[in-house]
Amino acid sequence: MKRLLQGAEVWRDGGFVRADVLVDGDRIAAVGLGLPAEGCEVVPLGGMKILPGLVDVHVHLREPGFTAKETIATGTRAAAHGGYTTVCPMPNLSPAPDSPEHLAVELEAIRRDAAVRVVPYGCITRGQKGRGELVDFDALAPDVVGFSDDGRGVQEEALMREAMRRVARTGRPVVAHCEVEALLDKGYIHDGGYCRAHGHRGISSESELHDFVEQKRETGVYLSVLGFGSGNYKDNKMETLADHGNGAYHYIDCAEEARRVLGRNLRANLVPLADDVKIQVEFNPDRVKGYRLIGYENRALADEEFRDDAGEVGAGHAFTVAYEIVPAGSAFEVGASALKYGNDADDRQDGRHSEANGGEWLTCTMRYRPAGTVEAVEQALVVDDESCTDDPNGDWTFAAAVIECGMALHRSPHAGSATLESARDLLADCELTDQQQGFETLLADLARRQRR
Repeated sequence: MKRLLQGAEVWRDGGFVRADVLVDGDRIAAVGLGLPAEGCEVVPLGGMKILPGLVDVHVHLREPGFTAKETIATGTRAAAHGGYTTVCPMPNLSPAPDSPEHLAVELEAIRRDAAVRVVPYGCITRGQKGRGELVDFDALAPDVVGFSDDGRGVQEEALMREAMRRVARTGRPVVAHCEVEALLDKGYIHDGGYCRAHGHRGISSESELHDFVEQKRETGVYLSVLGFGSGNYKDNKMETLADHGNGAYHYIDCAEEARRVLGRNLRANLVPLADDVKIQVEFNPDRVKGYRLIGYENRALADEEFRDDAGEVGAGHAFTVAYEIVPAGSAFEVGASALKYGNDADDRQDGRHSEANGGEWLTCTMRYRPAGTVEAVEQALVVDDESCTDDPNGDWTFAAAVIECGMALHRSPHAGSATLESARDLLADCELTDQQQGFETLLADLARRQRR
């Protein structure tokens, strides 16, 4: 049977668009405007919203063991009513899914009663105790979405480290309540002035947390921080914690970002490949009179810090760094430091510097320690005339559009002639990926709003 859903607002590429949806049996056959209605049951939707089935990665179905609170049947019917087509239940069950035999009890109930797709979590420890013996992760992995002890944090540092090492082999995530009872010390509110004045039992302050993170960093434990949602954006706090822990931070506010961080690039985003990674860019003052780093100003290092500790980089990481430069010979008066290219202006004036480095624009030097090693490695790349182009590829053009958009939105004093429209114009000749098309759609919407 075919059904034509007409006049809906369909979620595509990060936003709602007006479209019809042709459903053939249990499959979506086509999405677009003006789809033919012949042979179809027509269902006018009058602007109602259509979006992909939602996924809830943290639910409590409580079966087996605690069916007085919830069951797989009641919980999944409620999920279906709310538009959720997949749910992932936590392992706070009896028996807890800490072995294939115990997991089979839950899987049988799911097979029998589930109204939507259910992919459960397995335990980290036997009996979901947060201590003691680890489960057989390899045996459980084919039937679970990940591993968690839910409301019980693993209390022993060595045990958690070993659990993460073993789970890494399975390709599944560890989804943990990062709560160590020893740190709480039976506290229940922030350990501040009010807490002490009224005789309450406090929890360690943020500065103490930073100290704790730094202590663990010295033992080789990295901290990466994830924020979720579209409100209460605490980017600065996440960045601070990640910096103290030599890790990374990500704010996940949409499905595509979740897929990027937790799916395609999980190891790159969370597992370090190299320690103390620093990148130093030195411009040749014969070519570049001055420059400005765009977007990473708060992560810049002083020259003398290049050989000190820095952050970590995961496997497969790639990023774009943009500079605004003032060419040599420009009328603008700016100051510029030099390292490789010398600090003595006389060197440049008498031609001694130019003879050696005249064709170079910059030198990019990277210093790092391969993860688990002590000795640092240093590599340098020279960018010269042969590396420069007036016809950048689509990736560079897209990056330039993002930069222009950011400066226009923030009304940057450096924006110059950049506008949302000029940023959009840069994308005109680019072959965009699905994710990049989502940005183009957002940019067009922002430009329309600005014109109004």
